[in-house]
Amino acid sequence: MKQAIPNCFKATDDFPASRHRLCMWHITEKFPAKLGNFLCKETEFMEKIQKYIWSSVIEQGWKEVIKEFKLEEHVWLSKMYDMRQSWIPAYFRDKPMYGLIRTTSRSESENYFFSQFHQCGSTLSEFYIRFENAMDKQRNETKRLNHECASAKPVTVSKLFLEDDAAELYTRAIFYKIQEEILAARDDMRIQTIGPEVNGMKCYEMKDVKIKDKIFQVEVSKTHANCSCKKFLMCGIPCRHAFCALNHFEVVKIPRRLVFNRWMKNAENKASLKDFGISDEHQNKESVSAELTNKPAGDITIHPPLQCKNKGSGLKRLRSEREKAVDKLKKKKRQCKLCNSVVHDKRTCPQNMKVAGAKVQAEVQTELSVAGAEVETEVAEMSH
Repeated sequence: MKQAIPNCFKATDDFPASRHRLCMWHITEKFPAKLGNFLCKETEFMEKIQKYIWSSVIEQGWKEVIKEFKLEEHVWLSKMYDMRQSWIPAYFRDKPMYGLIRTTSRSESENYFFSQFHQCGSTLSEFYIRFENAMDKQRNETKRLNHECASAKPVTVSKLFLEDDAAELYTRAIFYKIQEEILAARDDMRIQTIGPEVNGMKCYEMKDVKIKDKIFQVEVSKTHANCSCKKFLMCGIPCRHAFCALNHFEVVKIPRRLVFNRWMKNAENKASLKDFGISDEHQNKESVSAELTNKPAGDITIHPPLQCKNKGSGLKRLRSEREKAVDKLKKKKRQCKLCNSVVHDKRTCPQNMKVAGAKVQAEVQTELSVAGAEVETEVAEMSH
């Protein structure tokens, strides 16, 4: 796999070259099994090692932690350290959007989603119907999220113009990530030096109070910001250092070069038009259909497909709740033969109960009269 992926997915004009990576989640989950539960849960080993895994000083920090817990001779840890370029995020800082894909959870979540609709042994027609149901669910979820973004504006906290602009641009989920960076830029950033403005650009050196002995360099202009942490390159969102420099440079709106179309509220409409090379000026239905539709010459005769059924496919089509309700209404209801009511039948009819009660009462009276006559006869015989 490591050799096949770079050979199959090479760099083209539209896409960069692919690179094989290991799942970071699976590796960290193996630490208790390889090192023992006591070391991973009862000590500070996991906290310290994860701190350096996410930092840019992985070599020095890893060796310090391994030496502290006396794990220099551990074979599995040595192997993972030798393979660090395949799973440590610091080695992917120069690759666009590599910070978004660190695990295999994206494909696993996709498999779980479609497994709720599909079954093993489904026919092609059943697969198509269930696939459409899955797509309908995703479309409904997208419409719900679009409605939430369009109908309400998220609450801003920092009272900065940059945060207000972010609330207008980004979707709800991305805005909360941007808001976290803006609040950190306001509270945790400390500007150390400010360079002179050259060609409309300034260079800032700042320090994060939560990270010791680390200086970040940010180049800022009215239309762009570039930080040494390279978070925008890795994850596609501006970092807290860039927001701090932009705010100090008196920029009131986020530079559009730092806003990806995929994070915006109207990303769906823009993407659908740009994929076909249609500009924003031709967004009406007639112009789009004229651009995309090519009428073939001559008449086309379409015949119905041949009906066929796979051997052994005894599964019936899944009926919707509406179809079940319609069939239930069409079904003829049972009526009582005595009063023609649909609420009960002949056995539980009130009229039938009255007739039965009268018959029982007459039989009881008859039995009582017969018993009384027999008693009188016996008394008369005893008197003689």
